[in-house]
Amino acid sequence: MPALIWPLWQVIGFYLLREVLNGYLMFAAAAPAHFPAEAHFIKVDNEALGPLTSQTYTTVNFRTGFWGRLVCLGGEYQIEHHLLPDANPLKMPQVSAIVTVFCRRYGYPYRQLGWREGIAKALRVMSEPKRVYRRMAELIESTGGTKRAVIECIALRENQ
Repeated sequence: MPALIWPLWQVIGFYLLREVLNGYLMFAAAAPAHFPAEAHFIKVDNEALGPLTSQTYTTVNFRTGFWGRLVCLGGEYQIEHHLLPDANPLKMPQVSAIVTVFCRRYGYPYRQLGWREGIAKALRVMSEPKRVYRRMAELIESTGGTKRAVIECIALRENQ
């Protein structure tokens, strides 16, 4: 339809520009939570490991300002977003406070980066790939995780 109004080259140019800008926007909203080295990568299926263990080890939260919160719509609380996908994005700061206390109390990692720091670390992974762990227990042990987390991980694997 737009090509009926404007020249075809302008319509194609607009759609190409839109796709490029959408790509940058998606990278800025998702990469700081999933790409930095702090967001570990595990080769096995994380769903079999339990959501709390897999999400706290494989994702990172990032802090944003007003515009970032507007763009990300709660996505900056990535750990909480994966643990409670139906939670109201406007309530994520309150949920985050509870999840932070819980993780610290029971020895689960809870990491948070600044938005710029997260993007910089995500870009760094492009030239310096992060380690891929074969099993969750290997990751937990190498990062100094609690014995409780290792036991939970092994028990879940044995129950499959």
